[in-house]
Amino acid sequence: MLQKIDKGLTPATPAPASTDLEIAREPSNELIDLMERERAISEASKSFNTRKGYKSDFNSFSKWCAETDLSHLPAHPDTVRLYLVFLDKIGRKPSTIKRCITSIRIAHTMAGYPNPITDSVNQTASGIYRLRGVAPEKKSALTLERLARICSYIPNDILGIRDRAMILVGWMGALRRSEITAIAIEDIEEEAEGLVINVRRSKIDQFGAGKRIGLPFLDDHQELCASRALTKWVSIARIKAGPVFRYIGKSGRNRILPTYISENGLNAVQVSTAVKRYAELAGYNPLDFGGHSLRSGLATTLAGAGIEERKIMQITGHRSLPMLREYIQRGELFLEHPILTLFSRK
Repeated sequence: MLQKIDKGLTPATPAPASTDLEIAREPSNELIDLMERERAISEASKSFNTRKGYKSDFNSFSKWCAETDLSHLPAHPDTVRLYLVFLDKIGRKPSTIKRCITSIRIAHTMAGYPNPITDSVNQTASGIYRLRGVAPEKKSALTLERLARICSYIPNDILGIRDRAMILVGWMGALRRSEITAIAIEDIEEEAEGLVINVRRSKIDQFGAGKRIGLPFLDDHQELCASRALTKWVSIARIKAGPVFRYIGKSGRNRILPTYISENGLNAVQVSTAVKRYAELAGYNPLDFGGHSLRSGLATTLAGAGIEERKIMQITGHRSLPMLREYIQRGELFLEHPILTLFSRK
């Protein structure tokens, strides 16, 4: 039976000293500097958002342990199992539960404690996955038709000008939310054919190799031209350096000449919020859409138009066809459908 902390099941003893590196005497300043640098490099091996997620997950676990009078560090495997059941009870997604398991394991490893993620914990997690299903909840793809409809509801005030540029750039560039918010004015180059954006880092590019995406001018569809929308926003907002997509103060909401545009960039949640807001204005269910709808929307539209997958991958940056095909929704369902071919022969 699981016992409380004060009954000795998971005594909060200090972490054992690391024996990975034995130092015979007081470390020199040079060695200390190398050790600090190694720690920084280790932390950099994970993206900022990943580390932030792990920290948030473990803080939630720690809070739950405090409320239930159980030790969080070190944690007993039974404690972790009960926590997973708790997460399932309050409706957390299987993907969230998986990440929580990882955060608990990492926290114990960093503190020098034994890993509490035992076979019994994994069995509990597997049971939850089977009962709940592990298929991720996907947002609806913002296809070209939907994009055009949504953009028709975006007003021409300062907030709308920013959001139109943000949505079109995200769609035309097949960008992730974090890539959209990371765009700085220094990353934009102008060419005769359109604008070029240097994406310095992405989810699958943790080493910062970067990529360049082109946003061609659309002379016949200027209302959906990402390059023109972005140029208009940068000009009106008078952005000379730093983040392109920025928070707008309330005083600037309904004015072409804003009185307050922050120097701080937007976050990923604000991108999703903008997409949801205009989706609702256009008559769609806002819960069906989010920031991911932009990226999957372009892939789906291109697939539906019969564009080769190889060319789609050049835009989206996917490294494998299976990963790309997870993004393509509905676009290929009726493309060269065998039944249509059958009935065309009648």
